[in-house]
Amino acid sequence: MNKPILFSTPMVQAILDGRKTMTRRVVKTTRDGIPTAAGLLVEADNDWCAGRLIKPKYQSGDILWVRETWNEVFRPDGTHAHYIYKASSELEHWRPSIFMPKTAARIFLRVTDVRCERLQKIDIDDAIKEGCVGAPCDCLRLGRGWMGCESCMNTGWQEPPTVEFMQLWEHLNAKRGYGWDANPWVWVYTFESTYKPEGWAI
Repeated sequence: MNKPILFSTPMVQAILDGRKTMTRRVVKTTRDGIPTAAGLLVEADNDWCAGRLIKPKYQSGDILWVRETWNEVFRPDGTHAHYIYKASSELEHWRPSIFMPKTAARIFLRVTDVRCERLQKIDIDDAIKEGCVGAPCDCLRLGRGWMGCESCMNTGWQEPPTVEFMQLWEHLNAKRGYGWDANPWVWVYTFESTYKPEGWAI
Protein backbone atom coordinates (compact mmCIF):
# COMPACT_ATOMS: atom_id res chain seq x y z
CA MET A 1 0.00 0.00 0.00
CA ASN A 2 1.22 3.51 -0.82
CA LYS A 3 1.09 6.02 2.04
CA PRO A 4 2.50 9.54 2.63
CA ILE A 5 5.05 10.34 5.34
CA LEU A 6 6.43 13.74 6.34
CA PHE A 7 10.11 14.47 6.93
CA SER A 8 11.88 17.70 7.85
CA THR A 9 14.37 19.12 5.35
CA PRO A 10 17.48 17.90 7.28
CA MET A 11 16.02 14.40 7.42
CA VAL A 12 15.21 14.46 3.69
CA GLN A 13 18.83 15.39 3.06
CA ALA A 14 19.94 12.49 5.29
CA ILE A 15 17.74 10.12 3.28
CA LEU A 16 19.14 11.42 0.00
CA ASP A 17 22.67 10.97 1.38
CA GLY A 18 21.86 7.38 2.35
CA ARG A 19 22.43 8.10 6.06
CA LYS A 20 18.84 7.74 7.28
CA THR A 21 17.15 4.33 7.16
CA MET A 22 14.98 4.55 10.27
CA THR A 23 12.36 6.84 11.79
CA ARG A 24 10.48 6.98 15.08
CA ARG A 25 6.87 8.11 15.30
CA VAL A 26 4.81 8.58 18.46
CA VAL A 27 2.20 5.93 19.23
CA LYS A 28 -1.01 7.96 19.25
CA THR A 29 -2.93 7.66 22.52
CA THR A 30 -5.97 9.17 24.18
CA ARG A 31 -5.76 11.24 27.38
CA ASP A 32 -5.83 8.14 29.55
CA GLY A 33 -2.90 6.63 27.67
CA ILE A 34 -4.93 4.12 25.67
CA PRO A 35 -3.91 3.98 21.99
CA THR A 36 -6.66 5.11 19.65
CA ALA A 37 -6.14 2.31 17.12
CA ALA A 38 -6.46 -1.42 17.73
CA GLY A 39 -5.12 -4.47 15.97
CA LEU A 40 -1.59 -5.46 17.00
CA LEU A 41 -0.31 -6.30 20.45
CA VAL A 42 3.33 -5.43 20.97
CA GLU A 43 5.62 -6.37 23.86
CA ALA A 44 8.93 -4.66 24.55
CA ASP A 45 11.29 -5.06 27.51
CA ASN A 46 8.76 -7.16 29.39
CA ASP A 47 6.36 -4.22 29.38
CA TRP A 48 3.21 -3.93 27.30
CA CYS A 49 2.95 -0.96 24.99
CA ALA A 50 0.45 1.02 27.09
CA GLY A 51 -1.08 -2.36 27.92
CA ARG A 52 -3.47 -2.17 24.98
CA LEU A 53 -4.01 -3.38 21.44
CA ILE A 54 -2.40 -1.04 18.96
CA LYS A 55 -1.75 -0.87 15.24
CA PRO A 56 1.11 0.95 13.48
CA LYS A 57 0.29 3.44 10.75
CA TYR A 58 2.74 1.72 8.41
CA GLN A 59 3.29 -2.00 7.88
CA SER A 60 6.24 -3.96 6.52
CA GLY A 61 6.04 -3.90 2.74
CA ASP A 62 4.25 -0.54 2.53
CA ILE A 63 5.63 1.96 0.02
CA LEU A 64 5.90 5.45 1.54
CA TRP A 65 6.09 8.60 -0.55
CA VAL A 66 7.92 11.40 1.20
CA ARG A 67 6.23 14.74 1.70
CA GLU A 68 8.90 17.43 1.92
CA THR A 69 9.12 21.22 1.75
CA TRP A 70 8.62 22.11 -1.90
CA ASN A 71 7.50 24.58 -4.54
CA GLU A 72 6.31 24.56 -8.13
CA VAL A 73 7.92 26.26 -11.12
CA PHE A 74 5.70 27.56 -13.91
CA ARG A 75 6.39 28.43 -17.52
CA PRO A 76 5.77 31.98 -18.81
CA ASP A 77 2.36 30.86 -20.08
CA GLY A 78 1.38 29.75 -16.56
CA THR A 79 1.57 26.00 -17.13
CA HIS A 80 3.45 23.65 -14.83
CA ALA A 81 7.15 23.21 -15.60
CA HIS A 82 8.60 21.19 -12.71
CA TYR A 83 8.87 20.89 -8.93
CA ILE A 84 11.74 22.00 -6.71
CA TYR A 85 12.61 20.96 -3.16
CA LYS A 86 14.16 22.80 -0.22
CA ALA A 87 16.46 19.86 0.52
CA SER A 88 18.10 20.29 -2.88
CA SER A 89 17.60 23.97 -3.79
CA GLU A 90 18.29 27.41 -2.38
CA LEU A 91 15.27 29.71 -2.47
CA GLU A 92 13.52 31.92 0.05
CA HIS A 93 9.91 30.93 -0.55
CA TRP A 94 8.66 27.41 0.03
CA ARG A 95 5.38 25.58 0.45
CA PRO A 96 4.78 23.36 3.53
CA SER A 97 5.38 19.65 3.15
CA ILE A 98 1.87 18.81 4.34
CA PHE A 99 0.50 20.35 1.13
CA MET A 100 2.81 18.51 -1.26
CA PRO A 101 0.73 16.52 -3.80
CA LYS A 102 1.47 12.96 -4.86
CA THR A 103 2.49 14.18 -8.30
CA ALA A 104 5.43 16.06 -6.72
CA ALA A 105 6.80 13.03 -4.86
CA ARG A 106 10.39 12.13 -5.75
CA ILE A 107 11.43 9.94 -2.78
CA PHE A 108 9.91 6.51 -2.20
CA LEU A 109 10.69 4.20 0.73
CA ARG A 110 9.79 0.58 1.42
CA VAL A 111 9.12 -0.34 5.07
CA THR A 112 11.22 -3.37 5.99
CA ASP A 113 10.59 -3.67 9.74
CA VAL A 114 8.27 -2.30 12.43
CA ARG A 115 8.57 -2.52 16.18
CA CYS A 116 7.34 -0.63 19.24
CA GLU A 117 9.46 0.59 22.14
CA ARG A 118 10.06 3.47 24.53
CA LEU A 119 11.79 6.49 23.00
CA GLN A 120 14.73 6.45 25.41
CA LYS A 121 15.61 2.87 24.47
CA ILE A 122 17.39 4.14 21.35
CA ASP A 123 21.07 3.18 21.17
CA ILE A 124 24.01 4.56 19.18
CA ASP A 125 23.49 2.20 16.23
CA ASP A 126 19.85 3.23 15.87
CA ALA A 127 20.68 6.93 16.31
CA ILE A 128 23.06 6.59 13.36
CA LYS A 129 20.31 4.90 11.34
CA GLU A 130 18.13 7.89 12.23
CA GLY A 131 20.61 10.05 10.34
CA CYS A 132 22.53 11.44 13.33
CA VAL A 133 26.32 11.55 13.12
CA GLY A 134 27.42 12.80 16.54
CA ALA A 135 31.00 13.91 17.15
CA PRO A 136 33.57 11.08 17.24
CA CYS A 137 36.53 11.52 19.56
CA ASP A 138 39.91 12.39 18.05
CA CYS A 139 41.32 9.23 19.62
CA LEU A 140 39.53 7.23 16.93
CA ARG A 141 40.38 9.62 14.11
CA LEU A 142 44.07 9.49 15.06
CA GLY A 143 43.99 5.70 15.34
CA ARG A 144 44.88 5.58 19.03
CA GLY A 145 41.80 3.61 20.03
CA TRP A 146 39.36 4.70 22.70
CA MET A 147 40.57 2.56 25.62
CA GLY A 148 42.19 4.79 28.20
CA CYS A 149 41.08 8.03 26.54
CA GLU A 150 40.23 10.61 29.20
CA SER A 151 38.80 13.02 26.65
CA CYS A 152 35.86 10.77 25.72
CA MET A 153 35.86 8.66 28.90
CA ASN A 154 36.44 5.48 26.90
CA THR A 155 33.30 5.91 24.79
CA GLY A 156 34.86 6.92 21.46
CA TRP A 157 32.54 9.94 21.27
CA GLN A 158 32.85 13.60 22.22
CA GLU A 159 29.10 13.69 21.63
CA PRO A 160 27.34 10.44 20.77
CA PRO A 161 24.70 10.32 18.01
CA THR A 162 22.09 9.63 20.70
CA VAL A 163 22.55 13.15 22.07
CA GLU A 164 22.08 14.63 18.60
CA PHE A 165 18.94 12.52 18.19
CA MET A 166 17.62 13.66 21.56
CA GLN A 167 18.09 17.31 20.58
CA LEU A 168 16.42 16.75 17.21
CA TRP A 169 13.51 14.94 18.85
CA GLU A 170 13.04 17.76 21.35
CA HIS A 171 12.96 20.34 18.56
CA LEU A 172 10.29 18.46 16.65
CA ASN A 173 8.13 17.00 19.43
CA ALA A 174 8.50 18.80 22.77
CA LYS A 175 5.84 21.42 22.04
CA ARG A 176 3.41 18.62 21.19
CA GLY A 177 3.90 17.08 24.63
CA TYR A 178 6.09 14.21 23.45
CA GLY A 179 9.51 15.47 24.55
CA TRP A 180 12.47 13.28 25.42
CA ASP A 181 11.72 13.32 29.16
CA ALA A 182 8.16 12.12 28.51
CA ASN A 183 9.70 8.94 27.07
CA PRO A 184 6.65 8.11 24.94
CA TRP A 185 6.03 4.80 23.21
CA VAL A 186 7.14 5.09 19.60
CA TRP A 187 6.85 3.06 16.44
CA VAL A 188 10.29 2.32 15.03
CA TYR A 189 10.13 2.02 11.25
CA THR A 190 13.09 0.71 9.27
CA PHE A 191 13.03 1.44 5.55
CA GLU A 192 14.99 1.30 2.33
CA SER A 193 14.88 3.46 -0.78
CA THR A 194 12.84 2.08 -3.66
CA TYR A 195 11.60 3.06 -7.09
CA LYS A 196 8.50 5.06 -7.93
CA PRO A 197 5.55 2.62 -8.21
CA GLU A 198 4.38 1.92 -11.75
CA GLY A 199 1.54 4.19 -12.81
CA TRP A 200 2.22 6.57 -9.92
CA ALA A 201 -0.23 9.46 -9.46
CA ILE A 202 -1.91 8.97 -12.83
